[in-house]
Amino acid sequence: MVTLPVVGKWCRPSGSLADPIADKALVLGVLACLVVVDGIPWWPLAILVVREVGVTVGRLAVASEVVIPASRGGKIKTTLQLVSLLMFLVPGAPAWFDAIAWWVLVAAAIVAVVTGIDYARTIAAAVKAHRRHTDARA
Repeated sequence: MVTLPVVGKWCRPSGSLADPIADKALVLGVLACLVVVDGIPWWPLAILVVREVGVTVGRLAVASEVVIPASRGGKIKTTLQLVSLLMFLVPGAPAWFDAIAWWVLVAAAIVAVVTGIDYARTIAAAVKAHRRHTDARA
């Protein structure tokens, strides 16, 4: 059994960035498998990939200046995404169950677009504030 102090000793600051990226890759990988194997439409996957890459790159770009926490909308998007995936993975589910899973995934894609725009604004504001602060010091 590993105690918390030992686990904390092994944690690295890069883990705070790598762990969410690994989570996103795992979830998007499962969705990609569903697209390929089960033939669900690819466009929600494309929207989610673009959003996740954009938000992650944006967060990394400003990581040394400011921490951009997960928004409530981002948490809702993740919840919808995971519920949809879990529903798609239920073996032998009736067609109506898969239809609900599809619409939950569509809702996740819509929330991804809205929150992606919000994150882009937040990241742009952080970059602008950092530049103003840096210019004022010079």
